[in-house]
Amino acid sequence: MRDTPPSGADAVVVGAGVIGASVALEPARTGRRVVVVDKAGGVGHGSTSASSAIIRFDYSTWDGVATAWESRHCWARWGEHLGAVPGPAPAAFRRTGAVLLDAPGSGTSHVVAPFERTGVPYERWEAATLRRLVPGIDAGRYGPPRSRQRPVAEGAASSTVLG
Repeated sequence: MRDTPPSGADAVVVGAGVIGASVALEPARTGRRVVVVDKAGGVGHGSTSASSAIIRFDYSTWDGVATAWESRHCWARWGEHLGAVPGPAPAAFRRTGAVLLDAPGSGTSHVVAPFERTGVPYERWEAATLRRLVPGIDAGRYGPPRSRQRPVAEGAASSTVLG
């Protein structure tokens, strides 16, 4: 391991996580000499290694939603972008979907407006549909919170989350 980058580097990128590696890849593809330095023991050993690798679209601003939605086109072709050889991809996009519960105070209504403006598809489900499509989920509403002196009986939902 070297303590100093080699002379003649066109760019030095600090950090070898997903962002640093991505930043380094593009100038390297154009023939530039790129050096990546990181305090960890290897590429992706820092916070990237603890990432859940979720690609989501429910952000609090339209800019966040629009950027994430546009980026999904890149993620869908990620292996191709990396120049992966045929076979199992080193990284792949797997569409799984998400469920956002529209309970009072959840903020879900603030996500829907940017979804509609951006064109992010979504569906509104009733509690029965949620139970059918997400087996094992409990759609019961267990609030508002009560004091310990007045506990809610186990399994005593006051209603369902989705009406």
